[in-house]
Amino acid sequence: MASGFSTGSVRIDRTVFTVLLLIFFSGFLVSQSMSVDELIGRTGASLKWEAYHRIGLLEKGDKSISFSLDNTWMIGNYSTILPSGAVLKEKGVLIFSNDAAQTVLKFFGENVAEENPYNVRVILIDPGHGGRDPGTSSTVTVNGIPVLVEEKNINLDVSLRLADMLRIKFPGKEILLTRTDDSYPTLEERVELANGIEVGPKEGIIYISIHVNASLNRKAEGYEIWHLPGNYRREVVNPDIYKGDESLIPVVNTILEERYAMESIRLAQNMLNGLDEQLPDVPNRGLKEESWFVVRNTRMAAVLVELGYITNKDEAQRMMQTSYLKKLTNGLYNGINRFIDYYEEKGFD
Repeated sequence: MASGFSTGSVRIDRTVFTVLLLIFFSGFLVSQSMSVDELIGRTGASLKWEAYHRIGLLEKGDKSISFSLDNTWMIGNYSTILPSGAVLKEKGVLIFSNDAAQTVLKFFGENVAEENPYNVRVILIDPGHGGRDPGTSSTVTVNGIPVLVEEKNINLDVSLRLADMLRIKFPGKEILLTRTDDSYPTLEERVELANGIEVGPKEGIIYISIHVNASLNRKAEGYEIWHLPGNYRREVVNPDIYKGDESLIPVVNTILEERYAMESIRLAQNMLNGLDEQLPDVPNRGLKEESWFVVRNTRMAAVLVELGYITNKDEAQRMMQTSYLKKLTNGLYNGINRFIDYYEEKGFD
């Protein structure tokens, strides 16, 4: 038997009652509310919105306020909880209740338009393996002579080319590598280097780990890019350097974790598209999810690139050619450019 409410001879099903209540509440809320476009016009803030996780970020100057469709509070400057009201999405438009709108207006003030201050200040490129750790390898025949091809060398070659191109394109950014020669930083040392980089509240770091793939299936071929699984949870707030109220660390961690997750996915997709454009005849194996050590332990947007399969004879031979390595590098470079352009000028989806 379905449960419900009964008033005299009138019986209202519980589900119907809930729907009617929500319709009434939503109508009242919208009538007292403000659209996100109105808020942007009033404050001069810029919006970054991530539809999948249902979270947004309004930024202006050195201030930012995070909000979610699932919460009735906001986070100011990644450190302070701000009592707020509901934020809804009506017909594709973000609607702030009167309380939520007033919270945003009071936080920013009105009519001060500024450019989006978000800045990717550091790009850290990590050539996988190195030194005593060659990574995967294979032997190919060149002009009748067997030649050993080692992953570590391909990783370093592409990484150095990529760093040089990025330094020319972005002279104001720090372009760093975890190694610049045939040395072997441990995985822990690579992560420590990444997490030891200090940036401002509106500055970001992206971590790109470069690798070459291998498979027991000798026909496996193509490139792919990995990011953390959507349900993976990591600690991205360092309590030792956090300057806000310590009781807010779990909340701030959630906000930043989701920000880094969506940045990672967009970075991976942009780089994948770049490779696809440069290498239309090579299989695009798509985006993959895995909690690789360096990806899960870095406190920033992080991806792991697999350039191709060294265990595939044809692909291994291609990766011995300078012209092919340049195409791989150009693809990654173009993808990084698009990511930076999007975040520094346009914002989230």
